[in-house]
Amino acid sequence: MIVQQINLYQDRFRPKRVVGSFDQLITLLVLLVAGIGVASYLLSSQLESEQQRLEQARAEQARLSSQVVNLNAEIDALVRNSGLDQQIELTARELAAHRRALRYIQSDQENYGQGFSPFLSAIARVNVPEIWLQKIRYSYDSVYLKGSSLNEEVVPGYFASFSDEDALSDRRFEMFEVNRSEDWKVDFEISTEMVP
Repeated sequence: MIVQQINLYQDRFRPKRVVGSFDQLITLLVLLVAGIGVASYLLSSQLESEQQRLEQARAEQARLSSQVVNLNAEIDALVRNSGLDQQIELTARELAAHRRALRYIQSDQENYGQGFSPFLSAIARVNVPEIWLQKIRYSYDSVYLKGSSLNEEVVPGYFASFSDEDALSDRRFEMFEVNRSEDWKVDFEISTEMVP
């Protein structure tokens, strides 16, 4: 018998590894091309939608910019007309003063020639022994009284009794201050305006 030794570690005896056949390579290439095509289609459609959004944003920005320009022009016009606002306010004040005077004259037509006599008579009728007046200022639409009292508790009642007098009942208090200037007396001030 003849024995021959075979070296199985030689390259010719090793099994050949085939990485892929030609068909597999073609299939892989087709899938790769198809994947790239789908990806490029998706990216293209996404790019189109982003371009549309960009155009819409630019149009919105242009619209807002034109609105800002228009509003700035309106603000400039209003600032230039601020003198007009002051004139309107002054005229409105003058008109309100004329209306108050007219209402006063119309409401007091029968006593129009009497001047301030009804007012002083009303003040005299509201007599509280612990109160004395130091200053009285009277006009057709306002009254100012300044005085003192020995007892601070009688001051609110004194002014509350004004509502019982016709010459004083149409007045509304604008200012009412009571201050203790010395230990033995309190000073008060009151200012009213005519109720429209």
